[in-house]
Amino acid sequence: MGGSAIPTIARFGSFELHLNTGELRKSGIRVRLPDQPFQILALLIDKPGEVVSREQLRQKLWSDDTFVDFERGLNRAVNKLREALCDSAEVPRFIETVPRRGYRFLMPVTFAGRPGTASETTAPRSIAILPFTNDSGMSDADYLGDGIAESLIYRFAELPSLRVMARITAFQYRKTPLDAQTIGRELNVDSIVTGRLMLRGQSLIISAELVDVRDGSLLWGEQYTRPLADLFAVQDEMSAAIFDKLRLTLTKQQLDRVQKRPTSSLEAHHLYLRGVFNWNKRELDAVRKAVECFQQAQAADPGYALAHSGLADCFAVLSIFPYCYIAPSEAMPRAKAAAQRALEIDPDLAEAHTTLGLVNLVYERDFEESEARFRRAQDLKPSYPTAHLWHCLHCIATGRIDEAHEEARKTHEFDPLSPIGSTLPAIVNFYDRQYERAVERLRPVATLEPSYPMVHLFTGYAECAVKRPERAIAAFSNALKLSPADSPSVVALSRLGYAYGLAGETEKALAILQQLDEMRRREWIPAHARLFVRLGLKQFKEALDALDEMIEERSDYLIYMAPHQAFDVLRDEPRFVAAMRKVHEKLPARKHAQA
Repeated sequence: MGGSAIPTIARFGSFELHLNTGELRKSGIRVRLPDQPFQILALLIDKPGEVVSREQLRQKLWSDDTFVDFERGLNRAVNKLREALCDSAEVPRFIETVPRRGYRFLMPVTFAGRPGTASETTAPRSIAILPFTNDSGMSDADYLGDGIAESLIYRFAELPSLRVMARITAFQYRKTPLDAQTIGRELNVDSIVTGRLMLRGQSLIISAELVDVRDGSLLWGEQYTRPLADLFAVQDEMSAAIFDKLRLTLTKQQLDRVQKRPTSSLEAHHLYLRGVFNWNKRELDAVRKAVECFQQAQAADPGYALAHSGLADCFAVLSIFPYCYIAPSEAMPRAKAAAQRALEIDPDLAEAHTTLGLVNLVYERDFEESEARFRRAQDLKPSYPTAHLWHCLHCIATGRIDEAHEEARKTHEFDPLSPIGSTLPAIVNFYDRQYERAVERLRPVATLEPSYPMVHLFTGYAECAVKRPERAIAAFSNALKLSPADSPSVVALSRLGYAYGLAGETEKALAILQQLDEMRRREWIPAHARLFVRLGLKQFKEALDALDEMIEERSDYLIYMAPHQAFDVLRDEPRFVAAMRKVHEKLPARKHAQA
């Protein structure tokens, strides 16, 4: 361990590894761990985030003159290590298998007792900010509890020296009975902010605490009783106090950035918080409500960059897979205009750069500009998971699978409890044509997040790829059940028709095709919905006709077709080749062959 000759303790999550005594402890309780798994863990945590090769492990654990079945012995030792950590190879929290290379430790590690490393007196460097509990007895005030936490997350995520848990992950603990120290260990952060609020007429009572997860000590706590109109001032005071207790060293530019108020209008701010509250539900009616709130916030303060950025997010996501609520030609220009307006007001707004990058990617197919936007967003806000998520999709579309795996890992690191954070690594496996691996990783996610459509959709895709259409039918049916019977998801419905076609259940596939045609008379239906059913029925000419429609409507799904297994049956079709050439015409020449 780097030549350290003094007692050393490595901490990650709720675990402690005592390197001098060979003990592994979880929340203070010793966990049995044989010597070889211990040695493997010691090697992995010495280089968190880096790949430790199988050859490095062999040299460390098995001498050249020892006759053993190395592969079997290593696999057995890693399995025992995962058992001790309650980890899973399919959805790893600690140890990730890097195919054909070795293993990687996913969580950050802090050390006590090693010169030059963090110790128990070191200021925290990672934080989770939980939603403030609404004690008002009025559900209409829930948006305030979320909004105060959201505002703090927004400010803290600007800092490159601090790892900040994403909103979706932190908000999973909204009604948990767990204490802050336990939550912090589960999230592998070393500090937690919790709070409560009560709204009485126009008076606001807020209490907040900052807890050091490592020893459970209270670093800071305060209660504020102020008029509701002083909400901005309270948030400023809380931020300043937490910055001070975390002993963060900020440049003047960083300090100005995190102290800057995005708006001086309390009315606009409340409307924005209501918009975010509805936007995060990701349901059509709620997103429409979010659009109204963001537009009203803009009217109250035309210079409120975050309100423009929130509106851009709504329009961009409404038209893309798997939502497909409105046509790209209607949504994407409005998303672009809103994001550009946000950047005119605040050129360093990471959220707006990210959304504009998505428009560049899926609608304009300007791959270089898209990547530049995602990179800029990641520089501005390193802990913003959406920038890594959409850059991951960019890497998939441009054939850079190794980079896609890395971006999926970062998305999961910053947002480990969100459905997409857990699903994305398996999605990359699918596009990497590791279909069985994708199925294995999706299975536990489907158990934990059964109401998340993407889990079932990509399970269905992978099952089709390995020629198990009956299982795919079950997966796509699960996705379809998540939408109302009178307003079925066109994506789930069409993929079910695709699986029916592959399974030889032609009548059921044709019935779905007819249902899609009937829906098309009443509303916009993405062309890729009909394309998939035609593919399943082996009606390739009609599928290619639908592909032409996708190009005309500038479908977001076009960029994923080149690496998608479902379209292997069209690879030799001149119309498909020409279409893919058109889709990737703005892709740099060095990457064109990969796409």
